[in-house]
Amino acid sequence: MTASALEGLARSMRRTDQSQPPKPRQGHAPSAVAVTYFGQFVDHDLTLDTTPLREAGWSRPIHTINHRTPWLDLDHLYGDGPCSSRHHHLYESDDASFRLGYSAYGGEPFDVPFTYDGVLALADARNAENIIVRQIHAMFLKLHNVAIRELPQSLPPRERFDRARDRVRWQYQRLVRNWYLLEICHQEVYDAVFEAGDRRIDWSHDGFAIPVEFSVAAMRFGHSMVRAKYKLQASGEDIPLAKLFGVQNNRALDRSLKINWEFFSGSSVTAESNPIDTTMAAPLFELPDEHIDLYVRTPVPHPPPSLALRTLTRAAAMRLPTGQQVRDVLGEDDIPRTPVGDGDPWEPLRAVGLDQDTPLWYYILLEAQLSPGLAPERETKRKKGGFGATLGKLGSRLLAEVIAASLQDDPTSFVRRYGPTWPGEPWTTPDGKQIQVESLAHVARVVGM
Repeated sequence: MTASALEGLARSMRRTDQSQPPKPRQGHAPSAVAVTYFGQFVDHDLTLDTTPLREAGWSRPIHTINHRTPWLDLDHLYGDGPCSSRHHHLYESDDASFRLGYSAYGGEPFDVPFTYDGVLALADARNAENIIVRQIHAMFLKLHNVAIRELPQSLPPRERFDRARDRVRWQYQRLVRNWYLLEICHQEVYDAVFEAGDRRIDWSHDGFAIPVEFSVAAMRFGHSMVRAKYKLQASGEDIPLAKLFGVQNNRALDRSLKINWEFFSGSSVTAESNPIDTTMAAPLFELPDEHIDLYVRTPVPHPPPSLALRTLTRAAAMRLPTGQQVRDVLGEDDIPRTPVGDGDPWEPLRAVGLDQDTPLWYYILLEAQLSPGLAPERETKRKKGGFGATLGKLGSRLLAEVIAASLQDDPTSFVRRYGPTWPGEPWTTPDGKQIQVESLAHVARVVGM
């Protein structure tokens, strides 16, 4: 894959229609905005490669360092814990509870804390790259504190912390497995992996690790779901994406930036993500250096500013297999060549000579764009058919199998401790009701956000 071919393909991905809401597509039923950014939160939990783009590919993929654990253990939230020198500043003096930010709405804080030097206090700075992920991070800080309050005060601080952390981790793992993946993955693949045990990736030889095909390609499908503007409240004004970047909000958040999570998790057209396809919002082609610096930890500048080109170039430098090669290994069908709607979606690939050797990330996006999803008779309230509504079968299999293996490999996961059908513990809302947490909106209800 030549640099010029990747540059041409990246240019073709720029979404020109920035209207709000997204233009509906045949049968399209996209996920809520909450799903997009919870996916980013999950990605930050599983993967962190600080290699600058200019050095990508210097090491073999098997030697690429992932600075996160390969488990859904919220290490980007908890860091090394309250008794560590590195992350003690994230916690209250009780050595069990998290500190919270000063920004409040209706008397309830909704922001992350700051250090005494005025820097955001996070175990992973990427969770402040935009104010949506930042508020998800704050939500889980608060969920941990709810778990702390429900434990006996007589317990030693270390035991209170450990028990609360276990409860929050297990709840989070259940959300990833039973809510997020069900929203994102093709239903047939989800059922095959989690219900029928159809696993096609063999981890027995080298043991489980997050594969680069997941971290550099498959898990980056969410880039296409990002919108150019968002309403944070049902009656609020449209806010351009650039104003939601963390570099624009390196201070306590204003009340006007508080997210209504019931709205963000609902079915309103103004709270929908963009479809999963081969286009991306224009602001993602003009990333500021400070935004990129959250990932690479090297002096600015960091050209190019196009997220599409950065993603394609990194994957090529790391010599990732093509979409066709991964498709053949995992035994999934080829993408249909029949056009859907106006235009020929294969034309950008043919124009740069990559229609037979397609970058894996682009292949996954194109597969989603051309996959019809569920048949009408299988549609449910939570799961609908439609092109671009979910990943296709190859993208779904990569996500589902890696996360299923991660939960199985983690000796402390709820799957290993209680089994995959464990219903979890109910939580108590601020008004005293007990609920089972089955979505991110439920977490927000429990913590008063």
